Amino acid sequence: MIKYGLKSIIKSKIEKGEFMRRILSLLLIAFFLCILVSCNQKEMQECECLKIHIIEKPEDIDNYIVLHGYEILESKGKTEEYTLDKQRVYQSWQIWSVQHLAPDDYIGKEISIYSYIIKNHPLDNKSPNKKTNLSMMVCGNEIIGGYSSPYYEEKDIIQMPIGEIYSFEGKNFENVKSMEFNTWRDEFLKKYE
Repeated sequence: MIKYGLKSIIKSKIEKGEFMRRILSLLLIAFFLCILVSCNQKEMQECECLKIHIIEKPEDIDNYIVLHGYEILESKGKTEEYTLDKQRVYQSWQIWSVQHLAPDDYIGKEISIYSYIIKNHPLDNKSPNKKTNLSMMVCGNEIIGGYSSPYYEEKDIIQMPIGEIYSFEGKNFENVKSMEFNTWRDEFLKKYE
């Protein structure tokens, strides 16, 4: 009887060890799945800006901006419209330096720029007014890109840095393109001159 009780205790301890190993294995698997899902969500968010967004009416641009967490303080409507050509691309190379899409597919097509003053944007802290200028690029019924800069009122214009253009989400060149700036600029300007 004592022998049987000892065997039972040993067997119970072994089963508990096996049980604990299984629990530990499941916890490790769950941990790695959480990491994988987290990394995948970050990649999906980064890829989100690579997608072209279809719109049916100009108000859909407002919805797109709000969907990204920005608050529209002022909508200036369509502020510019032009047919994109190589000369225009060449002259606006700074804007294209922070776009996720290349201009090639849009040459010869009508581009409309819709302008806004927004807040809750990463660039708010660079502005003395805690606001951001945002311009959305639309071709036909597609949002093809956007660019932003800190907002300066007329009285603050002297503080405004020259040539400070960021992507829709407030990223600079280094965060948008995966190459050295001078190399990219030289290749871009040569291609569109």
